Parts: sequence; structure tokens; C-alpha cells
Amino acid sequence: MSRVFIAGHDGTDPVLCYTDDKGSSWTTKTVDNDRKAYSLWGISRNELWLAGNPEAIGGEGEAYEPVTKFDGTSLSDDNIGEGTSGKEALGCWAVEGGVFVVVSKTGDGDLYIYDAEDDDWDSESGSVRWRDVNGVSLTEVYVVGDSVLHKWDGSSLSLVDTLSNKVLHGVSALSETEIWIAASDGVYLYDGADFTQKLAKTNAYCVHALSSNVIAAGGAGFVALSTDGGDTWTEYDSTFTGDIHGIFGRRYQEIWAVSDDGEVKRFDGSAWSADLDPGSGTAYWGVWQEVDDSPGISIVALSFEFEKKGRMKKVGPTRRA
Repeated sequence: MSRVFIAGHDGTDPVLCYTDDKGSSWTTKTVDNDRKAYSLWGISRNELWLAGNPEAIGGEGEAYEPVTKFDGTSLSDDNIGEGTSGKEALGCWAVEGGVFVVVSKTGDGDLYIYDAEDDDWDSESGSVRWRDVNGVSLTEVYVVGDSVLHKWDGSSLSLVDTLSNKVLHGVSALSETEIWIAASDGVYLYDGADFTQKLAKTNAYCVHALSSNVIAAGGAGFVALSTDGGDTWTEYDSTFTGDIHGIFGRRYQEIWAVSDDGEVKRFDGSAWSADLDPGSGTAYWGVWQEVDDSPGISIVALSFEFEKKGRMKKVGPTRRA
């Protein structure tokens, strides 16, 4: 039976819960670091990365620790460099050999890159408030924020294209010619040359692409699924009450979504489940599913005690294969 992980916030510290019986019972892990979390990604059930709000720990010129790592046994902080006051980690993505974390505040952002071989963090700076990161490989990583799409090619970060007068909240990349964007006015597909709006919707916060199957979600409980590459959509407007900040699945018959109203639900290809919230936190922002050949499939969800900060809502991830 698959294991399900929920990462949350107990009012003071992050909490990680997991279940082997589809939510009937839970095991809980905690760490004393007094922070909130906005994003989650994993490489395996023994290597999960949570990124979020380090303001209680890192200040100007101090050890900067917006990242918490789960090693399969316990949670621990990770120092990625010197802190800059007011910045928060709004997105993370991981692949074998590296981890990518976007850290930003208005008009100022950094992409932090972890090299597993060297066991060290490096960074690229910019004048963009980064909101999400996702990639295909260590040398093909896409970053979105404000109205721009950037690419990390393994050595530098460069502008790919601009979607004028939009706020880009989320990204899911399948290749350099198939990059899905969740934006302030809906869902877009970037084909390597142009942006095409595939769904018009206010405040799309997250998108997750599985080849021709695409899932998008966002404000006011909006969630929509497409099985034909975004040409047509089925919307489930009454399924959630809160803003959906994370959506993820390895296949269309098993999609997980979480909201800032404490909701955790699963789509089985035809209908959404009842709420599976274990009660460990008051808001959820990211979800990630691990493929495990031996014990099965794992589901990871991220939550924390909700605190509105304008457009600093993050989805997470949350979310993409």
C-alpha cells in the first residue's frame, strides 16, 4: 500500500505526518525551527526538501536557512548561504544530483542551486520576484516570477520570454517546447517560441502536466483538468472551498490537491474524494508524489499555518513529475 506524507505547521514548527493506510492513521515528525513553508519537492521518500519563510532564523548577513530536509527519519535545517532580510523561498524543485530553490522579495530574487556531488549551494541573482521553479534535468530548469520565464542551463540563468502584464505563479516543464504556466489570468502553454492561453481563469496558482493530461488550480477553489493538451477542460468549482496551492499526480487516475483551507483530496480519474486532512495544520500549499518500485507510490503534501502576504501565495509544487 502506498505511503502518504503530509508536511504542516503546528502553530510554531513544521510537522511531517505520514500514513500507510490512506489516511486512517498517521505518524508525526516535527522539528523546532519556528518557520512557515511554501513549497515542497522530493527525490525519494528518504530525501524531501521543504522551502519557506526563514525570517525567524536568517537576517541580513546571517546564516540563511529557508530549506528543511527530511531524510526518511527526521527533519533538519539546511544553510544555503547568507540571508537577506525580507526574502522567502517560494518554490523548490529537486532531481537526482541537485536541488533548486527560488528565494525572493519584491524586485529582488535569487535562484539557489545545490550540487549534491560537491555538497554545496551556489546562487544566481536577479531583479525578479521569483515564484516557482521546475525542470527537466540539471541543465534544463525553468523559473517564473513577475511576468518573465527564465531558464537555467547548468551554468547561467537567462531570459526565455516575457508574458506582459501578467503575474506568473507556477510552472510545469515537460520539454523546452512544452512549458505550462499558471498565471494571474489563466493557464498558458509555451512552445519554445510563443505563449498560448489554454484556459482563461482568474488567479491560476499551480499547474501540473502529464503529457496530454494537464491539471490546473488556484483561487477560490478553482480546479480544472484536461485530457487533450489543454484544448478542452472539465472544471470542478464546488470541490474545494479554499485557494488551491498545490496539485500533483503521476497519472490521471491519481491526482492530489491541497488548499489553504486545510483540504487534502484525491482524484481517481472520475471523482474527487472526501477531505483527507489529518488535522496537522491549518493550510496546505504543496503536494508531491513519489514513485517507489518496492513499497509503491508515496504522496507528499505540505501545509503550514496560513498567513496572507499579498501575492506571496505559493503553490507547490508543489505538484509536477
